[in-house]
Amino acid sequence: MNRRHTTTIILFFIILLSCNIIQENYQPKKESIIFLKKNPCLGTCPVYSIEIFSSGESIYQGIKFVENIGKSEFKVSESDIRKILDFAKEINFENIDTTYNRMIQDIPSVIIRIKNKKIQNNINSTIHLKELERLIDALYFKSINP
Repeated sequence: MNRRHTTTIILFFIILLSCNIIQENYQPKKESIIFLKKNPCLGTCPVYSIEIFSSGESIYQGIKFVENIGKSEFKVSESDIRKILDFAKEINFENIDTTYNRMIQDIPSVIIRIKNKKIQNNINSTIHLKELERLIDALYFKSINP
């Protein structure tokens, strides 16, 4: 076997092994379908986010003025996800204005995203958006207080 042939075989095995490593580390992209973020105010308003993926895997990120600071993962049932998505459809979330903010200095804003539609609101929010916010919050609090 000549040197060129040996080099080709070695390169072939390196490529083959690297493809196998990439395949083992590959994880399908999670689709974020529900997201809630509570932004800060000048006082002690809770600051955190909740993100829920189509698989039911969910992430809570407590930032400040909350009981649980840091990142924690939790699971949401398919029926609970469906409840949020059904309510969003019922209130016509897709067609609601994207901003409900009044320029008041010490009022925290809330971001709600369902699939690709994002709405930012604060005190000027509709009762339906407040209820949607409450339902999303409840998913996390249900997971820590079963």
